[in-house]
Amino acid sequence: MADTPTIRKRLRKQSLGSNLNSWGDTKLNEVLDAIDQCMDGYESIALTGDLTLTTTNYTTADQAKYRVINFTGSAGAVAVTFPSVEGWYLILNNNSGVVTCKCSGGTGVAVPAGYIALIYGNGTDMANGAPMLVPGAMTVAGQIHGVTAGTSGTDAVNVTQMGAAIATAALPATAGTILNSVNDRTANYLSQKIAVSGLSVSTQNPGANETLLITADHKILNSAADTTADYLSQKVAASVSSSYAAISSSVGTVNPGGNEQTQIAITYDGGQAILGADILSPF
Repeated sequence: MADTPTIRKRLRKQSLGSNLNSWGDTKLNEVLDAIDQCMDGYESIALTGDLTLTTTNYTTADQAKYRVINFTGSAGAVAVTFPSVEGWYLILNNNSGVVTCKCSGGTGVAVPAGYIALIYGNGTDMANGAPMLVPGAMTVAGQIHGVTAGTSGTDAVNVTQMGAAIATAALPATAGTILNSVNDRTANYLSQKIAVSGLSVSTQNPGANETLLITADHKILNSAADTTADYLSQKVAASVSSSYAAISSSVGTVNPGGNEQTQIAITYDGGQAILGADILSPF
């Protein structure tokens, strides 16, 4: 009987009574070398165009037996055909363009230039073998390509989807300007969008790291219907209604320029201050 190859990696299965005097030193060692190649072998292949990996029964002269394959070259976008058997590979694409790893008649996996991909064969075609679930935080030092548009609140979004959202958001055309509310139709800078009553607004450090200073002028209104704000000393009007002929009233400022207070004085010619008909105290 003749020797036969295994299905996936084409290793030699020796038949009964064959390979007299070469069973171990030649044929068995050949299988061990091929197993070693299949488990951890590395091969660098310079691409010049589409390629079908070589397959050879029994020996290590078989490109498809390597576990890690580094594609190099300046071939642009190419397709590499793998055997239509089960197996998995670690692919390094250092070619100048996309390398599509596939089986004959399949569509395969497109590996972008500069990427590393884990792929596997199911006997019909090659598929992406990268994990779909990462149990924890993930740090990516570079770009993430091929992100499908998100649909739920916890999904990632891609640049196209984000650009469409910004385009429909009706944001101010001038960078740095703002709207007061969703109903505001005129955008402007912050210093122009604040309208205050009884306060003053000014820009500090103009032309650099600007800040907006809002200062209270300490003027008051007498009531909600009052239309003119003024200082307290100007908002108090004193008058006296009495049967006494020589009574007068006045409003003045105590400690001007310091901790000021407003003083209301009621006097009459006898030197007493009164409220109504009562004598309060002598001056």
